[in-house]
Amino acid sequence: MKKNLKKSLKFVFNIIDEIQNNKIFIKEKNCEPFLNKYDLTSPISSKFFINKNKKIILNILAYASKNLDTVEISKKINQNHNLVKKIIENLKRKKIIKEFI
Repeated sequence: MKKNLKKSLKFVFNIIDEIQNNKIFIKEKNCEPFLNKYDLTSPISSKFFINKNKKIILNILAYASKNLDTVEISKKINQNHNLVKKIIENLKRKKIIKEFI
């Protein structure tokens, strides 16, 4: 009995932790930001220089709305959740997006 109760309690705590850590973000501005201004991409355009995160950043900005949380954005753009959270924190620091919830 105690073992099942401990498992149930741990499960509930994990759910609460997931809810608290999963956030929803919205864009600060309605238009697409000029990423060079925020030092998020290289000003040099070349087929040999590709910023790996540029596509992820643009996808996050496209999906940043009141309807999707960080887990759902990660699934939609098919990227690791920790990488998406790291990029979102960077965008938040640069005041491109803000936390909704």
